[in-house]
Amino acid sequence: MSNVTLKDIAKLANISPAAVSIILNDKPSRISETKKQEVKKIAKELNYRPNKIARSLLGTPTKTIGVLIPDIENPFFSRLVRIIEREMSIKGYSILIANSNDIFKNDINHINEFLERQVDGIIICVANETYLHLQEFRDFIMTIDSSIVFVDRFVTGVSKGQVVSDNRLGGFLATSLLLKKGIKEISIVTGKKTSFISNERLKGVKDALEDSNKEIKVNYFEGDFHYESGMQIGMETDILKEDSGIFCFNDLMAYGILSANKIKKISNFQIIGYDNLKYAEMFGVQLLSVNQNINQLAEEAVKMLQRTIEEGDYTETIYLKPYL
Repeated sequence: MSNVTLKDIAKLANISPAAVSIILNDKPSRISETKKQEVKKIAKELNYRPNKIARSLLGTPTKTIGVLIPDIENPFFSRLVRIIEREMSIKGYSILIANSNDIFKNDINHINEFLERQVDGIIICVANETYLHLQEFRDFIMTIDSSIVFVDRFVTGVSKGQVVSDNRLGGFLATSLLLKKGIKEISIVTGKKTSFISNERLKGVKDALEDSNKEIKVNYFEGDFHYESGMQIGMETDILKEDSGIFCFNDLMAYGILSANKIKKISNFQIIGYDNLKYAEMFGVQLLSVNQNINQLAEEAVKMLQRTIEEGDYTETIYLKPYL
């Protein structure tokens, strides 16, 4: 077999190309000895010859990092990436950006692509679908000998640095404020059940409801963090009512509901969003929103990644406090 690549070996060994590279370069890892011997045997049988030029570059900083996000169309993530790019540029780094579309396999593939390009580090916001494959993802991350920082979406059971907003607190603050406004009914527009941040914000909602000791009707609607889902909920349900309150788990869904209300024309209701994207000012509408400080989220992730690149594994988790 001529021109054998790491991908060829990885396919036969059923592991990632990055893991194959770690094994063949005898780098420290948690990969089992059995798997190491299997990979080396496959490489020998295929007469694998590493690219000497590529190998000579191993360990040489490329001054490049990878940034993996789930949805580039969401203004929250595009702004997050923009600030990361700005901060890394000041430090002399270029960035490669990949979009997973909230798909688990895309997370794995893009991380492998970053590693093949010899990036110095990776900032990752995992796909929602990845939470359905968490053990497989953890096992994959354990094979990677590279600087990694998780941002926005917390991943349990990984020894990596993480920078996240306290979503539970954000959900509590928004719900508590609505309850203080004397409304008769409250509606909660969540993200998908697989969403980590949605589940955390929902815990905060329930905390606030328990603390209030008020008897109030609560409705739950499942969106998907996109404008269209908010618009659909606003048009196809009775969420828009007089003397009611609505808490949307992001601004895009709130904007969708406000757009639906241009048709329904309900005047006396309260609505709170999440992310404080400030699009309300652009479109001439009022939207109170939980601010989780995207700037600080990005800046802390960059600081943590640089420290990890310079000093090795850094496993602290930083929780940022949102506010209204």
